[in-house]
Amino acid sequence: MRSQQEVLTNWAKACVAGFILVASAPSWAQQSTSSSAMTNRASTKAKAIAPQVEPETPLVSGSFAIDRATSLNDFKDGTRQDGIDYILNLGLNLSKTYNLSLRSGFSQDLHDSQKDDFADSIFSLNHATYSWGRYLQISPSVAAIAPTSKSSSQVENLQGAGRLGATFSLNPLINPQLALGLTLSGGQNFHAYETDINGAVLNKYAFRQTFAVGYSWGPFALSGTFIHKNGVTYQNNLTEAFEHVEEASYTYKKYSFALGHTNKGAAFKENGSDSNYALINENDSVVYGALTFIF
Repeated sequence: MRSQQEVLTNWAKACVAGFILVASAPSWAQQSTSSSAMTNRASTKAKAIAPQVEPETPLVSGSFAIDRATSLNDFKDGTRQDGIDYILNLGLNLSKTYNLSLRSGFSQDLHDSQKDDFADSIFSLNHATYSWGRYLQISPSVAAIAPTSKSSSQVENLQGAGRLGATFSLNPLINPQLALGLTLSGGQNFHAYETDINGAVLNKYAFRQTFAVGYSWGPFALSGTFIHKNGVTYQNNLTEAFEHVEEASYTYKKYSFALGHTNKGAAFKENGSDSNYALINENDSVVYGALTFIF
């Protein structure tokens, strides 16, 4: 194992990768290296396409969500996912231009307490949204990821990660009820070793392209998100995966209730040639309900 000094040095590299290019860093749907379902569902909602920094917002703001998720099908063989996720988002408005945010959470497995786990913590510096022509808005952001989950810190031996990205969204003045966004993001992971404890080769670089669409009328909203993920391993091999989320929500004052479905997996089946893309997968699909308090 590497010394504590080496670990801290690699974490410092991750922070530099996340914050050195503040002026040119774009705003994206935040991602971590953890495979936690909580992290993925919490970060793939169309209503959060472009983080905004409003001039009149309070110094501190955020949200807290409780999410109950379970597998779409129960095969009675012990493989069913069933858990509760607790998701915290905090924002600190540094100025009218910049916002600093923290995303973290905890996942509780209702079948096996040994699988309880924290999510990776994501620290982001967001630039205020600005217009690009009449129809588009751009939201730049840069982030550093701390490996606070067991999956990242103990299985993958992740020591940190940096991300840059940009979200291009439809100007809400065009149609306040319609939300359209495309997010492009990428960055580098810093692992102690090139493989995890099970021998699987890890991704050194990670990229994702996220398309999100949402439509609201009054307190009701429908949204859909599709994410295409690419990776480059330490052995220079390419990896490809996908994820999508469909959600219906209702908002009342500072509370929001949502029902949704998500499915994710590798882009190709085990034979390496047949597509694995599917709207619903009897083995991997998850349905969830979430209650969010916004403050």
